[in-house]
Amino acid sequence: MNRPSTGTCMILTKTEANLLYRPSFISSWYGAKAQNKSLSLLVINHNLGEYPVKVDVQVKINEGGKDYIFSGLGSSQRDDDLSKDYGGVIYKYNDQHIELSFPYKENHADTGGLAYTGSDNLYVGPTNLLGPYKDGYVRTRVWLASDMPHIVLNTSVYMSETINYKEITHELGYYPDILTVQTLLSNGYMSDGVGKLLAHN
Repeated sequence: MNRPSTGTCMILTKTEANLLYRPSFISSWYGAKAQNKSLSLLVINHNLGEYPVKVDVQVKINEGGKDYIFSGLGSSQRDDDLSKDYGGVIYKYNDQHIELSFPYKENHADTGGLAYTGSDNLYVGPTNLLGPYKDGYVRTRVWLASDMPHIVLNTSVYMSETINYKEITHELGYYPDILTVQTLLSNGYMSDGVGKLLAHN
């Protein structure tokens, strides 16, 4: 059951986006491995004492001697019920740390990886970079409100299973350069919104 949560939307203008400061916290690179339940969770402490306004989780894999960087996700693509390849590192965070989760087989298929670019033979990009990749490295970057220039819009709305759609007006008259949507969960963690449908039934 999905518990009620609060969504926060932050918007920066074009000029302000160019003034984005260095993050307050950049972690080291940590080894990451999919399909190993005992290694499926990684907690990285930032110890900043306040909730970030922006978290960036980077996933690094190596293919053909070259490093490639993928972004972590604020929600899971799906679970292991379908025997099809998938990938992604998901995360949540609070005022002290970021918790990362890597795919592993619970009771069905062991097809999940840290990163994956193909899907049901529909992918038409570079054929040398497909996956799913089971081994790699991760790191996090954290920005606080004090790291940001002036924020044009910072508003919160209530969401639940029955109140599952909200439209927020920013009235800028043009597309924002930076937009973040955060979900405050009932357990005190935050997660980041994802601007697309990740999986279908």
